[in-house]
Amino acid sequence: IHGGGWTGGTKSEARAKEICTTLAEAGYVAVSIDYKLGNGAWPQNLHDCKNAVRFLRANAERFGVDPQRIAVAGGSAGGHLALMVAFTTGQAGLEPAAPYPTFTSEVDCVINMYGITNILTRQTTTPEGKPTGERTLGTALRVFGAADAAAPVLRVGSPVTHVRSDSPPVLILHGRADATVDYLQAEELAWVLAREKVPHELIILDGVGHTFAFQTWGKKKLSRDLRPTVLAFLERHLK
Repeated sequence: IHGGGWTGGTKSEARAKEICTTLAEAGYVAVSIDYKLGNGAWPQNLHDCKNAVRFLRANAERFGVDPQRIAVAGGSAGGHLALMVAFTTGQAGLEPAAPYPTFTSEVDCVINMYGITNILTRQTTTPEGKPTGERTLGTALRVFGAADAAAPVLRVGSPVTHVRSDSPPVLILHGRADATVDYLQAEELAWVLAREKVPHELIILDGVGHTFAFQTWGKKKLSRDLRPTVLAFLERHLK
């Protein structure tokens, strides 16, 4: 699921192509999707992502998909939505009514790449990615249709709120120099997952900022190739 602050981005972005190619070469069916963007997009943006999972199940034979083995992944705003897909299966108001009412949006595991995990605790950062301690809602108010930080929808829209002991396993990838989504968001999610005893892995890359893929960050190579970690995670949890 692509990023873009819930207001922009496209399924054909270079990052999605790199990631999907990596997964396809490893034998997975890899799908990049679009979803509703902009003011008031919530909860349709989440419904669109869940309908993508349901679409795969409805067309499993056509695409050679095992409907019992589906994972979800996303970066930035897409990471947030991926977590919400994984953590809110069956929740009233957060499941689409159509067009695949007989199929579930449940997934086996989730990969979150530098996504917002708690809208209410997100912090501004220095240009080097150091959290300042000052809270920021970014584009959340207009995307979620909230008047202010006290609006209940912002808590409902925060993945950490929905973590339960039976939540699917999570791989968290974040850069310590991220100046868009502070790395403390990753640490907070990991803390909540640990509290609920949900299997998870947290990897924070020093000197790396926002919008990296499995091998690259912008035009640079990552100091650590994430492909073995990602593929091993999927191998463990897509059984």
